[in-house]
Amino acid sequence: MVIKTLIEIMLTMDLKPSQEKILMDIVFRYFYAFHHDKKYNATDIFMRTYNKLSESVRFALTDEFILFLRISRKIGKSKFIDFLI
Repeated sequence: MVIKTLIEIMLTMDLKPSQEKILMDIVFRYFYAFHHDKKYNATDIFMRTYNKLSESVRFALTDEFILFLRISRKIGKSKFIDFLI
């Protein structure tokens, strides 16, 4: 899968804050698309990407994270969201 490979490569690179925001946006979309199947490791990729973000990027993406949490609860990922919070 090309998108998964792209994310894996980007996780190994040193990224600028603007690039980190773009990476997290890609990971949000990846999670929404592939959260249903464990073979895609969507949860693991999300956690690894989140841990790579700088504090300034995490703060800048606050609104996106709140929206992500709300949508994830609606698609049935309550346990994962409870783990994050």
